[in-house]
Amino acid sequence: MNVEQVAAQLYTLRDFSKTAAEYADTLKKVRAMGYKAIQISGVGAIPPAELRSIAEGEGLTICATHEPAQVILDEPASVVERLAALGTKYTAYPYPAGVDFSNASHVDNLIAELDAAGAVLREAGQVLTYHNHANEFHRVGGVPLLHLKDYAVDATGKPYFAEIGQGNLDFKAIIAAAEASGCEWFIVEQDVCPGNPFDSLKLSIDYIKAQLVG
Repeated sequence: MNVEQVAAQLYTLRDFSKTAAEYADTLKKVRAMGYKAIQISGVGAIPPAELRSIAEGEGLTICATHEPAQVILDEPASVVERLAALGTKYTAYPYPAGVDFSNASHVDNLIAELDAAGAVLREAGQVLTYHNHANEFHRVGGVPLLHLKDYAVDATGKPYFAEIGQGNLDFKAIIAAAEASGCEWFIVEQDVCPGNPFDSLKLSIDYIKAQLVG
């Protein structure tokens, strides 16, 4: 992994990216930390062309997005247009709401719907990825995007999200396995931060640059 492949997931900074002005200020801070790419997720209703223009102005690559699950399934052509406007080829189906993974017909139906949507993106030279969670809990190989999250446990035994390198995960082994599978982008995301999320993202990129990039 090299630092050019490390991106900031803007969902971490969703409360600071609701308007174009906030988004611009956020990207300036993200770039100053040393990030060179971002994933668009959780930002406000800002036109794609403006999102791209501001990012390019700060020297940031939009490596991927998250799009609403039903939009991906019901309106994949609109996703194609949005990704093209943003200048990126990757998006992720964010969460399988309402899918019962103990019900084979539910799973089969989701697979069929995702295959159909993915075909539309593939025809346009784009890639639909799948953001898995604990409810699927199975190994997924060959996905080009990896969210980097750390986890720790406090003195009471309560788990919490931590900055990269501040928790219990073995990131050297994780990165090695991801690289072996062909991962292209390593996207830092922290769902909940103990204080200012900009400080958390800075701690993470500092650790990555000092300990993980080769």
